Amino acid sequence: QAGNIFCWPRNDQYKVREDARLREQEFGNYQKGDHMTKSFAERRSFGPFWYRFDHGESGGDVFDRISDWWSSMLREFARHGGGHEFPNYVVVTHGLTMRCLFMYYFKWSVEEFNKILNPDNCEAWELNRTPEFQYVMTSHPKFVDGMTMPSHMRTCHQ
Repeated sequence: QAGNIFCWPRNDQYKVREDARLREQEFGNYQKGDHMTKSFAERRSFGPFWYRFDHGESGGDVFDRISDWWSSMLREFARHGGGHEFPNYVVVTHGLTMRCLFMYYFKWSVEEFNKILNPDNCEAWELNRTPEFQYVMTSHPKFVDGMTMPSHMRTCHQ
């Protein structure tokens, strides 16, 4: 399930939608512990974006789903007053999927994507909309080497 949204009562102040494209990377069928340990080790050496799990997905596959979802979101914004109907949008998803969403929007390279760690459980990454309707990342993701995120990775250069 793409997020635990069932606990929020529905009302006119906000809209709740579930979208299966926001699910986490698929790791394959019939996951066995020793095989998955080997697969995760291979992924670390190969890189999390391009590594494809047996009978599963690569980060690139997740990126494709996210790019399709983002296009749907933009159409939804256009249908509802350019995103003015609701002042805030909350997207509940998983680690690699979050990274792919930010990669897509901010046009990160695969190398930049691979340097960023998945968020901790329940960690929120925040985008704030500017008056020009661009989004700026105000969160501080963790990097593999402990570096701080450069400013060019926090703003969109379309």
